[in-house]
Amino acid sequence: MVLGVFVMTSFLGLPLAFLLQLRFLEMLGVTVLPVIDSIVTGFLISGGTKPLHDLIKYIEKAKG
Repeated sequence: MVLGVFVMTSFLGLPLAFLLQLRFLEMLGVTVLPVIDSIVTGFLISGGTKPLHDLIKYIEKAKG
């Protein structure tokens, strides 16, 4: 069941990131190929708000 939900949300998150050219890593100042950035961003989108929120809080805390 969980795997099915992940696959379904990935089918939404990945194309969304590519079509809208969303680049989460670029916003963080991480330099990678745009296609890699879009893939990571798509999976972050498909993961939902809680993991993404936790990641942002961790990055903010690490920056000081």
